[in-house]
Amino acid sequence: MEMKRPWLIIFFIIALSLLGTFFLTKNANIWISLLCIAAMLTATIILVIYENPSMFFVVIFFINHITFVDGGQYSNLLLLGTLFIFSPVFLYLKKPKRLLPLLLFPALLLLYYLLVLSLKPYALNLVWVMLHLEAMAIFILTQFFSWNTEKIANVAKFHMLALVIFGIFEVTLFYKDRINGPMMSATAYGVQLVIVWSIWFSYELLKAKPQYKSAVIYTIFAAVIMIATGTRMTAIGVAVTFASILFIRSFVANRVSIYKRVLQFGLSGIAAALTILAVWTILPQELQIKKNFQSIIQGQVDNSNMGRLFAWFCGIQTFKDNPLLGIGNGNFMQFVQQNYGHLPISSLFPTLIHAHNATLVILSENGIFGITTALILVFMALSQAFRHIKQSNFKNSGYCLIIGFAVMYLLSMFDAIPYYPSCMVWGAWFLGALIQLPVEREKDIILVKPSISGA
Repeated sequence: MEMKRPWLIIFFIIALSLLGTFFLTKNANIWISLLCIAAMLTATIILVIYENPSMFFVVIFFINHITFVDGGQYSNLLLLGTLFIFSPVFLYLKKPKRLLPLLLFPALLLLYYLLVLSLKPYALNLVWVMLHLEAMAIFILTQFFSWNTEKIANVAKFHMLALVIFGIFEVTLFYKDRINGPMMSATAYGVQLVIVWSIWFSYELLKAKPQYKSAVIYTIFAAVIMIATGTRMTAIGVAVTFASILFIRSFVANRVSIYKRVLQFGLSGIAAALTILAVWTILPQELQIKKNFQSIIQGQVDNSNMGRLFAWFCGIQTFKDNPLLGIGNGNFMQFVQQNYGHLPISSLFPTLIHAHNATLVILSENGIFGITTALILVFMALSQAFRHIKQSNFKNSGYCLIIGFAVMYLLSMFDAIPYYPSCMVWGAWFLGALIQLPVEREKDIILVKPSISGA
């Protein structure tokens, strides 16, 4: 990214942000808007001066998290902020290497809403329209930056630190049974944290020179916050991350015989399992996360698991009844109450807002059209990531992207993330960054020692 006259650009950014302030502060919690405006403005100026997008996107993610609070005007704040404050930056950005993905997402989204407006299968939820536009805007913006494994890992690191710092303040000042984080949802907070931790942690351990010390220190703080969320899915994400790292280090990065690889993987796995078991044993019994796991071990189906089973049933039935375009985002709870409210179990879960499975959420709310769009984007992202790993000189560290995606997909089977209002912007960035990964092989630098024989 080549910036000419950066101070002129900063002037335009400030001017446009002041014009947008009138619109951005028209809500109940003006202080949220003012903080978001200040953060966006600061991050944009840092981007212009230092040409580093890491902090810029982390601020975007965190604003998306925190403006989901009632009174923060949901997505309107971030969308308008993007349009007013960040638009001058586009004038100085490089042309994306891959134009098809940049055009494909907006085209499919536009087509979807044209079909909804023409066929009228449901009433549009304007909040979700804004959320989709917001995700599209960030997806497009992401395409204008160059990305590689290290840059994505850096964004994950700063995002993780921001979530951990927020969690530390919440634990210190407001902790009860579970902390909810900036998303006001313990599950969303814990899942988002473990995903970004997984990307960064696996990068630190798989790169050419692993940084064990920093990885351990940051992981301890992240683990404390994960435990405080009381979300079982964080433990699943941690286990999958460790298992994936051990597998890659044993079978991909190792050049010894297959027997030694299997032995190394087995012994490392046992050591990791014993360590996790020891930590689990010393945790207090009254922790919510421990209570939840113990109910599963004892064969009990608690309200959380029963609620998910009921949500999956409703999601499947809803898709069967509305296969093409779904029932529309934000309409699931009303639809369930109208069609399945007569079932005795429905009285236990009167506020079922989605199908608690990202795939079922898309199928039930956006139908075949929505899931096809999602699969196209996921296929493009994963194929580009694998091509990047194959062509890169740093193959092992590149697998952190696949590990992070695997953790995200596995946990999405039990919740809506990343197709959840306060996490959609992050999901749009992650897919967009993977799609723009370079696949050209990096040229090795050959140092030729000068000859002095003929001197």
